Amino acid sequence: MNSNDTPDPIDERAIAAADRLVASFGDLDTEAALRDARDGSGSMVGERDRSGRVRWIAVAAAVALVIGGTVALAANVATRSPNTDVPAPSLAPSSVPDTTVETATPVETTTPNVTDPPATTAPAETPAAISSVSYLDPPPVLPIRSLGTVSVPAVGVGSLGVAIGDLGVAVSHGNDGSGAEPIQIDVVDFDGVARTIPNLAAGALLAYGPGDVAYLSQQGAGLQEFGVVAVPLTGDRVGTAVASTPADINLFLEYPPLSFGHGVDGVVHRRSYLRDQPPVMAYVDVDGQPLSWDGAAPTFALESPNDEGGGLGGVITSSAGTSWTLSVDAAPDRAAPFVGASPPAPGPNGSGIYVTHIGPDANPTVDFGEPTMWVIAALEPDGTATWWSIPDGWQVVASDVWGTVLARQTGTQLEIALAEF
Repeated sequence: MNSNDTPDPIDERAIAAADRLVASFGDLDTEAALRDARDGSGSMVGERDRSGRVRWIAVAAAVALVIGGTVALAANVATRSPNTDVPAPSLAPSSVPDTTVETATPVETTTPNVTDPPATTAPAETPAAISSVSYLDPPPVLPIRSLGTVSVPAVGVGSLGVAIGDLGVAVSHGNDGSGAEPIQIDVVDFDGVARTIPNLAAGALLAYGPGDVAYLSQQGAGLQEFGVVAVPLTGDRVGTAVASTPADINLFLEYPPLSFGHGVDGVVHRRSYLRDQPPVMAYVDVDGQPLSWDGAAPTFALESPNDEGGGLGGVITSSAGTSWTLSVDAAPDRAAPFVGASPPAPGPNGSGIYVTHIGPDANPTVDFGEPTMWVIAALEPDGTATWWSIPDGWQVVASDVWGTVLARQTGTQLEIALAEF
């Protein structure tokens, strides 16, 4: 059984970062700043979101911790050992052997019957098969392969973001979450070889690649000076922004892991209510020139009564025409994380993933509780889905066409691994 019964690091980093950013705006004329931040539709920083929470600009600090594509771990990031104070060694590939987990045969749904495609030019839709998971009978544990270890700030100190690209896994860390201080990005390639790009003037890492370009949010001096920048991690302009796009900060607040990723024309929002938004930024190369890319995965839409279904499943449909129906039987006292549920995200070869937690609240005395029993559904292109339990202490922090990334933090060490479904 997978418990993950430790404090949720996403919530801890979000709340701590928000507190720091609130203090940093102490000298602002708040009323005037908020009037300036009001957009054309009448929404403004500080308004209540659909769940009734107040979205203060201070929560922009929380954004920097979520690994995306994005989260927002965001995205912050895995089960932590807060009492462990391990000195931060130099960045190097992990000496930890590959994690091997003996599992029972995974519970897999039956391949649905596919009827002849209609005589239209639209993609043929595959009927959805129901794939269920229950906290009363957790699925087998997901095998993973360790890539390496990165030195990062302790839990609650600074921001943390993870993204996967065609050249490896990028980890951003080091500032207070507001973007006012420089960050560092470490890239671990698929062979475990690591390199460091220091002193980047940016905030949250949203996506990495295609190519050696990172896409990050950036907060300027004023509330309206917010946007997304492209920063090459190699070449003559390494570490400097080669392109930028203004953005509405209200769309970048309080997001869970996997909220951003790669679309056909650029980095996109993945959350259901934002999936019709244009790309947050078009792709560029290391010189800032437009880059076309034909390797984008299908996008996924989740239909459910609540935003992302509250992590309780629903009908997921890909832009390729395949559908999956996921039934989630969670504990009645399941926790509700501060940043909400992650949207479905793509994986390699036309597959996808869906991540949620199904166990009881491990600590109902704290705000938002402590989620337990994290699980992941591997969505196959034929319409089947297989549920797995996420190994204890690990969290899914990024997923795209190059793979699904998990991470766990011990003290100031963040171990990175890839899922092997």
